Amino acid sequence: LAQGVDLGRLRLSISSSGEIETRLQPIDWAAVFPTWSEAIELSPLLTPGGLGEHKWVDRAHVAAAEAAGGALAVPLLVDNDDEALEGSRGNLFALFGSDLCTPPLDGRILPGVTRHRLLEAARAAELVVVERSIGLNELKEADEVFLTGSVRGIEPVRAIAGSQLPRGVMADRLGPELQRVWAIATTGSTASGSDPARA
Repeated sequence: LAQGVDLGRLRLSISSSGEIETRLQPIDWAAVFPTWSEAIELSPLLTPGGLGEHKWVDRAHVAAAEAAGGALAVPLLVDNDDEALEGSRGNLFALFGSDLCTPPLDGRILPGVTRHRLLEAARAAELVVVERSIGLNELKEADEVFLTGSVRGIEPVRAIAGSQLPRGVMADRLGPELQRVWAIATTGSTASGSDPARA
């Protein structure tokens, strides 16, 4: 199925009757580990209880907001109490001083594979990692915000609902380390400069 596709996303959808649908979507190399010039804006989207810990085919609520916002405007799922949960296409991270914070796995967010790998990389780099609730207003005051996902890796955030955010250094610092971890996970190689997406 993936023959001839240099970089792509393979999605398996399983219905309640057990039927499996396979879809392959090519991915532009420019989307992987985007730079600050492609940084996104997060737009709060009220999603009571979040989307849960599994990926569902029915994402109409989120898909409509994504279509309305455009490529660089990504919905930020927010619970009833204005607690920021995750982006519609990635897990949420925020830097407050020296603390790298991310919402906990409490059943409301997807336990992303890239989230897990970035936490491992951050702890290996002896960074202070805190899994805790993050309010929307607090998030707007963060020193740096980014999303993590299996397609884009680390995606910097430049604004939240019109509130501008500073360009931080943590995404740039952890990006190469995450790429190295990806390379080991996919090829078993620790060779520097290898592109995990091509593995």
